[in-house]
Amino acid sequence: MAGTAALLAPKCPLCLAAYLSLFGVTLEAASVVAPLLRPLGLVLLVLALGVLIRRYAARLSRRRSAIEPKA
Repeated sequence: MAGTAALLAPKCPLCLAAYLSLFGVTLEAASVVAPLLRPLGLVLLVLALGVLIRRYAARLSRRRSAIEPKA
């Protein structure tokens, strides 16, 4: 599903403008929503980094427990 969304997402500014106009989003409507997108993007970025750090920490702890001799 994510791969399909990535394929359909516009890659250039002109394509993005074409998609938005196709769905009836005008500059006025986009300017109302734009201030909400930056904080939302930052929250998603922090969440994604948190997940990556947690996975990395779990992987390191599994490696260490497998390497350390059992007493």
